[in-house]
Amino acid sequence: MKPLRQTRLPIALSHKDCMQIINAVGHPVYRNCILLMYSCGLRLGEAVKIQVSHIDKPTSILTIIGKYNRQRQVPVPPTTLHALRNLWKTHRNKRYLFPNRYGKTHASECTVRIAFNHARDAVGFKDITPHVFRHSFATRLLEQGVDTRIVQILLGHASIRSTQ
Repeated sequence: MKPLRQTRLPIALSHKDCMQIINAVGHPVYRNCILLMYSCGLRLGEAVKIQVSHIDKPTSILTIIGKYNRQRQVPVPPTTLHALRNLWKTHRNKRYLFPNRYGKTHASECTVRIAFNHARDAVGFKDITPHVFRHSFATRLLEQGVDTRIVQILLGHASIRSTQ
């Protein structure tokens, strides 16, 4: 008989720790990308590819194309939306919210990850990845009493077991 697989709880940072890392990111495009990851529970690959047209301005709903081309919608907090509007006014790229420096395509996952790692190291954390922000987002929701099924939908998990 095969032994049971040991399951570990994911690492989750406090809101204060997440904001410390976000504020330590120097480049405004990368900082806002990481802020959006934390405030909406996005994966890094989902966040960098966000297009301006994916945000419904009247309702503040963000449409995300996730893993396996699955589509989901999440609300964007007003403070994050304000920060994204201010960022867009600096580059005014018609397509991408987080363009690369040439403006032809979106910022790469690699450069955002490097900016994240530099900020993380500057603040003094170790072994924290951008994906930890996704876990931190889900933890904040659960702490506020949001139902696990709602968290599952917001994270785009097919199975409730992934969320639990």
